[in-house]
Amino acid sequence: MKKKNSFFALMPFFLLTLFVTTACTNDEQPINEDVHSTATTSVGFAIKMPKGAMMGTASTRYDSSDFNYDGNYEGIDITTRVDLYLVSADGQSLLESRRFDYSELTWLYDENGMQIIQPKEPMLSTAGDKIAIVTINSPYPLMTYAPTAVDLVSVTTEFPLSTIGEFVDYEGQRVLKVMMSGMSEVTTIADGVSSDEVKAGANRISLTVDRLPSRVIVTQSPDLNTNSSEVGTFSDVTYSIAQGGKSIYLLPNVEGDLYKTYAYDYVAADDYLRTSATHYCYEDLQDTTTLVPVNPATTSDPQAYLNVEGKLLLENTHANYQKGNTAYVLIRAKFTPHAEAIKDGGTLAADGTFYVGGTDGNIYSSLQAAMDPATGVSGQDVSTYVGGKTLYHVWLNPDNIENPTVSPVIRNNIYHININSFKQLGTNWNPLTPDVNNPDPEPDGPEPNNPIDPEDPLSSVDTYISVDIEVNNWTVHSYGVDL
Repeated sequence: MKKKNSFFALMPFFLLTLFVTTACTNDEQPINEDVHSTATTSVGFAIKMPKGAMMGTASTRYDSSDFNYDGNYEGIDITTRVDLYLVSADGQSLLESRRFDYSELTWLYDENGMQIIQPKEPMLSTAGDKIAIVTINSPYPLMTYAPTAVDLVSVTTEFPLSTIGEFVDYEGQRVLKVMMSGMSEVTTIADGVSSDEVKAGANRISLTVDRLPSRVIVTQSPDLNTNSSEVGTFSDVTYSIAQGGKSIYLLPNVEGDLYKTYAYDYVAADDYLRTSATHYCYEDLQDTTTLVPVNPATTSDPQAYLNVEGKLLLENTHANYQKGNTAYVLIRAKFTPHAEAIKDGGTLAADGTFYVGGTDGNIYSSLQAAMDPATGVSGQDVSTYVGGKTLYHVWLNPDNIENPTVSPVIRNNIYHININSFKQLGTNWNPLTPDVNNPDPEPDGPEPNNPIDPEDPLSSVDTYISVDIEVNNWTVHSYGVDL
């Protein structure tokens, strides 16, 4: 975890209540060697979870409902460890820290059926004004300094995105193991408080925590092809996600009315191909096989799509949104034109490759036919759709689906995209990725300019897709797209 110095900032999520009953010593990394000899009060914590939660599941209530809001979703999360940091009231000094592994925690229920996580053994501490910071499921060792809002949790070879959040099997079901974080207000820890008094409510610190990643779910309408082009059919619809942050601040970083994420000030320019990979993740673009499932939503269960796992990414906001700095979903589909739609009357290659004239917009069976004046337009640029693959870029949380200007992706939100229809052919290669290992590269030949330019604002070209979008908190954002 990278260290930065700044102020503390926190946006609310689910309520995590910490009862100060502990002697926050740490065998791995002692912070205050005199804590046992100077401890004069009891401290402990209890993490309150929603009813029916399992092994530390958390219901979140972070309000990010500006666009495409579709309610809240509790979900099921698994807790394997809790890291507690007690810091000075000014946030500058780490006083005590402690990691609680699963074996050191106990799960109980209160009289209201709310689940509570607390340590099995009591701890001791010192009195005074303190701030408590908590991380859950952190892949990092305990920090040796006071955490701040702008410490970075970064995706690296050693700590891939899966260490920050992934779906795992637990007792016959799929659950989300995800890193969370939160911070309390300055709280006065009273002196001379016994363990029994702590259990009765004394020396209590309340925190809120956020899941660090966001979640993307993509589905398609059952009648997708019926609603789509009359000149051909779409099949093998898959999706990948890209341009989520390479890093995320440990806690939400709020400056006035601005919610600033990592690389907030990045601007895509001439150096995009060289610089974008230092700010954003593109690894998931290599996944060309994740099929878009049919939306399972029904009249009786309109949010049934939440049972689809989807994919995780890190938040991304900007003052000025561009195609080259905004998180997106890449939809891939195979388009097979009807025989009568092929202008030259020829037969496609076995893999389904076809060609589209840049001047006349017609479909051809070969490059030669597209450029032959007898069948096409002499010398016109031609787009090669290798294997019949066509691509669509969908922004994750647009303020306006048809004419977007901003598209903020915030931690702890679910972004659901439902593909309603394909309005027209998409592009035939993806320019929104670093110039290495592009699974959708520009084909050889007299290619026209790609309408997806990293330096363009979001609304500079048709979307080619009809979508519905919803966002859940785990705020849900859901929207449909006609591609």
